[in-house]
Amino acid sequence: MAARLPSWSWYGLLFGTGYLFYRKLWLPGTILLAIEIGASLLPPPASYVAWTLVALIMALWAEAWVLGRTHRLVSDSHLAGPALRQQGGVSLVIALVAVAMGTGATMLLHKIF
Repeated sequence: MAARLPSWSWYGLLFGTGYLFYRKLWLPGTILLAIEIGASLLPPPASYVAWTLVALIMALWAEAWVLGRTHRLVSDSHLAGPALRQQGGVSLVIALVAVAMGTGATMLLHKIF
């Protein structure tokens, strides 16, 4: 399998870590959400830089991560029919929870500092 190169993703930029959870990319979503929440505890100049870096990472790498996961799922020959639908697809509830946590971190950022 060829390496996935970064490309621009408006979904990744606009929806942030919620997009990763929506696409069931648990590990990168958890790591970036933890960075977002941690950034809310930093003083404003540093927190803005951290949030901007997370947004750029999301915009550049979200699509590559989604395509990589899709390729892995499709190439697994033992997954067929209902099993593939269960492993693939999206998770709207977890995405909404991640967006709520990111929004909460943003509100925390503006209330404390």
